[in-house]
Amino acid sequence: MGFRYDFSRFWGIYTSLDYESIFKPANNEHYHFLRIPIEMEFHTRHFYARGGLSFGIGLEAWTAANAKECFNIGETVLELGGRIPLTANDILTIGVNSNISVGFEKVYHDGVAYRGLDTAPPRFGACLKLGYEHRF
Repeated sequence: MGFRYDFSRFWGIYTSLDYESIFKPANNEHYHFLRIPIEMEFHTRHFYARGGLSFGIGLEAWTAANAKECFNIGETVLELGGRIPLTANDILTIGVNSNISVGFEKVYHDGVAYRGLDTAPPRFGACLKLGYEHRF
């Protein structure tokens, strides 16, 4: 769910609430993340590019005793995508986003909590984003 304010023909500010869920059966990892990006957007009728910062909170669980909570501030986000018009006011969006997260994490390992700085590697092209826009 998102909101965009256009202040010129090609430029706008975009914010949304994104949910990400990843399950890795090989490692028995399940990852949940809520992210609120605040981004500048360059757009045309059929294309958009966004970049900016994001705030997020996440939980990565391996087992009941081993889990990781993380809170990210200042995460860099880059997203490229396209818009497919469905009707005059309804649009389907398809995009690919990447991010570089730096934040704080709390890791639980066998019931013991460890705190520290989390620096995750960039995930370029790892996240496919599908969306729907209605213009008022």
